[in-house]
Amino acid sequence: MRLAGISSINQANEFLKTYLPIYNKRFATHPKSDVYLFERPQKLSRYKWTFVFREQRTVGNDYTIRYHNRVFLAGKPSITMEKTTSHNETGTPAKSSSKIWVVISKSLGKDLRFEIKGKKISVKEITDFIDQHLRQNP
Repeated sequence: MRLAGISSINQANEFLKTYLPIYNKRFATHPKSDVYLFERPQKLSRYKWTFVFREQRTVGNDYTIRYHNRVFLAGKPSITMEKTTSHNETGTPAKSSSKIWVVISKSLGKDLRFEIKGKKISVKEITDFIDQHLRQNP
């Protein structure tokens, strides 16, 4: 366009009207098949948990999980949440010092998902309940 002496947008638009057909004739190719091979894009909800922020937290003895000044109660303690207990020489269970780790995934839409050992767990936020209880019983 510089060689054609074009210096404004209007001149460029006029130039493209004559130049594009020449360009397309020179470089355009025809498809080998007339079958439409493009797929429709998947719904964005499918990608919701692909791009996330992940953090690890430990599960408390009371099955609570603390995350950014919020408290969550894990629902239905499952097998994945059971601590492994070791046995001492007498065969009695010893106290377990292992922690249960939970991975918290935060989507770009600010939704949270909790997983233990790769399995999704259900949680209920109890922050308001704890705050209310602390105000009543200082």
